[in-house]
Amino acid sequence: MRQALRHARVVGGAAVLALSTVVGCDLPTAESPTGSPEGQPAVLSTSTPGETATVASPTPTPTATPTGAPTPTAPTFTETGDWSQANGGLANTRARDSAITSETVQDLAPVWAFDLNGQGPYGAAAGAPIVAGDTVYVEDLGSNLYAVDLATGEQRWQYAGGPPTAGPVGPTYADGRVFIATGLGGVHAVDASTGEPIWAVALETDGFQPLAFEDTVFIGTGNFAHVGGHSGYAHALDAATGESRWSFQVVEEGFWGDPALNSGGGIWYPPGIDEDRGLAYFGTGNAGPYPGTIEYPNAESRPGPNLYTSSVVALDLEDGSLAWYHQAVERGLFDHDFQTSPILVDADVEGEERALLVGSGKLGRVIALRRDTNEVIWDTEVGVHENDDLEAIPLAETVKVFPGIFGGVETPMSVAGGRVFVPVVNLGTVHTATGHGAIDGSGALLSANNSTNLGEATGELVALDLATGEPLWRQELDSPLFGGATAVGDLVFTATYSGTIVAYRQDTGEEVWRHDTGGGINAWPAVQDDRILWPVGLGPQPQLIAFGLGGGTH
Repeated sequence: MRQALRHARVVGGAAVLALSTVVGCDLPTAESPTGSPEGQPAVLSTSTPGETATVASPTPTPTATPTGAPTPTAPTFTETGDWSQANGGLANTRARDSAITSETVQDLAPVWAFDLNGQGPYGAAAGAPIVAGDTVYVEDLGSNLYAVDLATGEQRWQYAGGPPTAGPVGPTYADGRVFIATGLGGVHAVDASTGEPIWAVALETDGFQPLAFEDTVFIGTGNFAHVGGHSGYAHALDAATGESRWSFQVVEEGFWGDPALNSGGGIWYPPGIDEDRGLAYFGTGNAGPYPGTIEYPNAESRPGPNLYTSSVVALDLEDGSLAWYHQAVERGLFDHDFQTSPILVDADVEGEERALLVGSGKLGRVIALRRDTNEVIWDTEVGVHENDDLEAIPLAETVKVFPGIFGGVETPMSVAGGRVFVPVVNLGTVHTATGHGAIDGSGALLSANNSTNLGEATGELVALDLATGEPLWRQELDSPLFGGATAVGDLVFTATYSGTIVAYRQDTGEEVWRHDTGGGINAWPAVQDDRILWPVGLGPQPQLIAFGLGGGTH
């Protein structure tokens, strides 16, 4: 077993790029934050080194583990303005300057709580709220959209969007409209002031939390990416009408020779938007079936490299054409997505200012690329790794693979102060070459779910140097981190599946604050001024909790 942290694997030059699709993975199931997952999960993926090319319960207080790497000196990369997108802005940094700092955080406490009553397969919340002006917008997994007063927590309106969904979902905002994805492939636009519907369209399958930029809504799909002949898509919709502007199919036409069986490439998170380069960057999921079936063990139905799965794809904002891609895992044998929202930042790398893209996923690796040349700058493993580099499983054997189908980096990272903050889940899955005797991708996925014990999962929050990928510190926790990482002031926050929110100093990893919410968390927050707005989607009464300096629950 290889235990994090592995030092960065620095890769120079641009290689020939190939991608591989990841079969969908959702968050663990709903009502209790303990036990084994059932059914298909609701977040994302895993990996192997790839190539690059261009084309037209409260956890005990842990102790920070410094790694000896030098402390970076760099700008903070915090975005400004309202938290009107899932990850705070177009660059997905999940970072904000705030009055909440290491000096004031002891005064942070709940200010109000708003009940979330709509349920999906994985509880009431899996995704992020947003803020526009003095209003918080939050979607539950019952596809209900709520507008809530930021100061008081009082409901302003509610919109019932349709059937429940597995998530991750949540709203996005632009020009007086709020956009959400719902069950049965729905995408809805409503008036931000009144909640009145503007338009609704249906995609080929369920979409996930969108991102709005200027007059376009960008959204990924892939809820059936484990079913033969199904691919994830990136869609661009007209924000005024919902009409399609373009779409990009992740899996190549022909499905690598077997469209009845092969599938993959779900897109589970919103893209990063690079205005200067005119590109949208999407992370994609793994290829399937995985690891294989009775007839085609060890992925024999899908000879590599399984483009464009387990990759980041850079798509032209205007027409959706593929500008370049980088495949983190070629012909992946496991559920090793490269699915997190790409983070777009500038950094000083060896004395040169470079525009970087930082991505990760269930493969348990964090990769930094140049946005100009898609050259890999560094590639760092995080968390526990075991048997994830296998190219085939012996037919008579079972193997336990780390990261497993709910492991690796499931939820969004953050960048601030020259550091990348990575929420990690350490959890393995027992596999056989035939997917425990599966006849298709759905059976293989079900067998993988049944061969994963969520009760064994632990978590760790890792800080990496943005310029080099070198590990700076690590905090280990007894519960998996499905709550993302969010930089606030000089702190970084995360949350455990057992419902504890924890804050650490960004520079040292010292824990400075924690709060037990009494529920389970598989969602991540929005930040507005001195408010942190965190959905708690599991437990007897799921809620959106607003934390503020001074506290005093209403």
